[in-house]
Amino acid sequence: MAVRPVQGGGYVIGFFNDEGVFRLDECGRVLWAKEIRDFPGMIVDIVAAPDGDVVILADHDRPSIEPSDTVIIRLDRDGNVVWQRRYGTDGYDHPGELLLLDDGGTIVAGSAYILDGSGRDPWIAKLDDSGNISWQASYEGPWTGRVYSIRPTSDGGIIAALHIRNVEEDIGNPWVMKLDANGDVEWQMSYDAASLEYGIDVWQVAAGSYILAGVMISFVDDVFDAAWVLEIEEGGGILWQKAYTGGRGRHV
Repeated sequence: MAVRPVQGGGYVIGFFNDEGVFRLDECGRVLWAKEIRDFPGMIVDIVAAPDGDVVILADHDRPSIEPSDTVIIRLDRDGNVVWQRRYGTDGYDHPGELLLLDDGGTIVAGSAYILDGSGRDPWIAKLDDSGNISWQASYEGPWTGRVYSIRPTSDGGIIAALHIRNVEEDIGNPWVMKLDANGDVEWQMSYDAASLEYGIDVWQVAAGSYILAGVMISFVDDVFDAAWVLEIEEGGGILWQKAYTGGRGRHV
């Protein structure tokens, strides 16, 4: 379930295991409820726009009937459908996160099916205010992976946190990519250690400085989970990093 505040007061709630979306006032009273049934699947993310609209990211997943795709639905402040679009390749694609831009556009990220069947490439697309694709890119390499987090940067670009798995060595690591406003890679960096790590989130804290947070699963001595936080500079170099332990199941 996701709960997001709405500008002007109230909240919007999306249920991940169903297609239900609710708009509440400041006291929790239901203003409207919407079932998203045109594209059966599961809600992945939901964002409240500054104008009161609600943007829904869903995974159209009916593998027994057809491949899965990314679906975005925009509702107005009264719950009416403004537009809805379906994006994807011929295979099984999965959405990860939405980012609304100041110009009314949207960035959507996830994974796109690799046509040779070897896995999925990280995928990011820029949409205009009507849901049309302005640009999209699959970031290919000797890996399979997906984008978990996207955030805007002060220069108009995007910083993205991914988890990738090397298909030749079967090693998984977090990966950070800095993109310009057109989706072109300015720099990228993988972070390796004697553990299995997942980059969960990344955001800019100052010009030229970013925080990457995730989970570290160690297989040395005993298996444990640790919350893992790094500060990285422009270009991806590590300024400092720390693992916060104290038991199993530590997640950011």
